[in-house]
Amino acid sequence: MCIRDSVKVDQDQIIIKGAEHTLKEVATVKALVDVSNIVDPQVGVTTLEDVQLVAYDSEGQVVDVEMVPNKVKATISIVSPSKEVPVKVIPKGNVVFGKAISSITADVTNVTVYGDENVINELQFIPIEVDVTNLDSDKEYNVIINKPSGVTSISTTSAVVSVTLGDEVTKEIPDVYIETTNLDSNYKAVAIGENSSKTSVIVKGTQEVLDGIDADTIKATVNLSGYSEGDYEVEVVVTGDD
Repeated sequence: MCIRDSVKVDQDQIIIKGAEHTLKEVATVKALVDVSNIVDPQVGVTTLEDVQLVAYDSEGQVVDVEMVPNKVKATISIVSPSKEVPVKVIPKGNVVFGKAISSITADVTNVTVYGDENVINELQFIPIEVDVTNLDSDKEYNVIINKPSGVTSISTTSAVVSVTLGDEVTKEIPDVYIETTNLDSNYKAVAIGENSSKTSVIVKGTQEVLDGIDADTIKATVNLSGYSEGDYEVEVVVTGDD
């Protein structure tokens, strides 16, 4: 939601004409700015031409007088709730066999978003998706930063993403403990056997990336929403740090 911050007009004095008793009634002259005339208002400065002037008495009633000029140009400053958030580069697809992403960075690290306060307060990051399907060498991408739903404006609309590749290797991470989520508070989950409380995870990437990965950077969870008393086999979801 955009908010009008200030309005300035290009005239600070005008001439009013009329009968003497009518002129004495004039207490103020106002420029009637109809913000509905602003098409797709964006954060920044907007100019409206031919804004009508209206004279009023001390009671707020319109006074019929001639004014020179009778219209002005208004400059409107529009602001909006804003928040600075990081950008997050998300690769889509798989690079060629035998290769892995060594690094993926953007020349933009943070952007300022404007829009509905409830929407932007929920934003944790702005995603930038890059299609790396069958990529076989280092590459730079010129990408558009899309506005999430509910965001009216964004400080930066494009970025350069650099992707570097290296040889793919494999590493096994043992003893990753499995955590439970969304279990009804009336129940307690217990793994059947020690082997069901932890798992081994195989990760692939460049040697440099895998050297920084251990059991503490891997998270394994089972979603127990809707489960009640009984024995179950459930899917383990594995995630890791970026």
